[in-house]
Amino acid sequence: MAVLVRSRHRGEKVEPRSGDFMLERGYAIERLAGGLTYVSNVEISPDGDIYFTEAGFSYPYVFTTPRLCRLNEDGTHDTISTAFDGPLIGLAWYEGDLLVTHSGALARVTTGGAVRTLAGDLPSVGDHHTNHIVVRNGEVYFGQGSVTNTGVVGPDNLLPYGWLAAHGDAHDVPPYDVTLAGLDFSSRDPFLPVEIVRTGAFLEFREYSMPGQVVEGREKATSAIYRADPDGGGFEVYCWGLRNPFALGMSPDARLWTVDQGADDRGSRPLPSKDAMYEVRRGAWYGFPDWFGGQPATVLADRAEIDNPHGFVLQDPPERTPPAYVFPHEHCTPTQVDFCRSEDFGHFGEAFVAEFGSGAPAATGGRFRRSGRSIVRLDLETMSSVDFYRNENPGLGGTGPERPVALRFSPDGEELLLADFGRLGVPGTGAIWRIRPE
Repeated sequence: MAVLVRSRHRGEKVEPRSGDFMLERGYAIERLAGGLTYVSNVEISPDGDIYFTEAGFSYPYVFTTPRLCRLNEDGTHDTISTAFDGPLIGLAWYEGDLLVTHSGALARVTTGGAVRTLAGDLPSVGDHHTNHIVVRNGEVYFGQGSVTNTGVVGPDNLLPYGWLAAHGDAHDVPPYDVTLAGLDFSSRDPFLPVEIVRTGAFLEFREYSMPGQVVEGREKATSAIYRADPDGGGFEVYCWGLRNPFALGMSPDARLWTVDQGADDRGSRPLPSKDAMYEVRRGAWYGFPDWFGGQPATVLADRAEIDNPHGFVLQDPPERTPPAYVFPHEHCTPTQVDFCRSEDFGHFGEAFVAEFGSGAPAATGGRFRRSGRSIVRLDLETMSSVDFYRNENPGLGGTGPERPVALRFSPDGEELLLADFGRLGVPGTGAIWRIRPE
């Protein structure tokens, strides 16, 4: 049987309209399917079949049914399985099956819908979740975000993030023993607003720390990238110290990369910071919860003029690996990265990064922030970036992708598939798109 490496799906070409969206000259964009709900990922098999996921979750804490689907050539789709806990995020093709991550789990799914859990009970009940997947040399890598914004449970984890009432014992967990500096952060108790409480890093809400206190590491840690075999064996923490390593990608030279989302302006330790890209290396520590986007918490706290302490929460931390690239704007929220492998597409070897855009006002201290909602391409040699696609008219009036959330090059590299989440909390506004050279 002949192997197809490009999608066979019919698309509806959308012309850029002045002031609506920008697409780099020389490329055309087509809508393959619309009316989808909270699309979170897209994948294309070696024979040209397109699969996608609907997360089953959107901020501000709207829950629907998570779905793994196959896209038909006419734009309709078939549901393969709904046997997941939202959000359903990661999706990767592997030897005739699909690997997925959903809340607290890595699973392998046949195209007929049989689901087998490979790793479960991961710490995914807080702000961030179990994230994107990359397969390299027959090994599976995937990210696990932090429970909290900056390592400390606070009132923001009840409002607006909502999980503190149901998971009062949740907190960030290191993969190895760490020693605390004894730095605590004060906040109003959201359950009893007249009370002021203290909370330390890596501890439950209202639990304060002591200088020299050791927090025991666990295999199923937060703020980490895991490695596992495709059958679930060999599970381990590969590296850690990443606030929310949502995006993972492999460059043509087989190096692994992750894009880490910067901290928000919220909670008892608000440290608004930029997003960053790192090369993924075994055993590395990237700085969380004391460094964000290449900046120390001390500098970020001074800039934010917060009332709580401005110091580091870790005593004698490991050696830190700095970012390879820092995105120029706060709250662009990178969510997926893939690399061009085709000279015919253009920009061979460059990273293409989907930027979801700001989670304002909850993530920005109540301020409006228009950033992201783009695809940027990043030259790894010069570490410089430009917009490849940009949504210039978000909301009801726009005709292009609303919130790019994931992207994937076809196996031959000659087309780029894009998952469009749609509008936050509004079902039926997501879509799958295809970008090709004209």
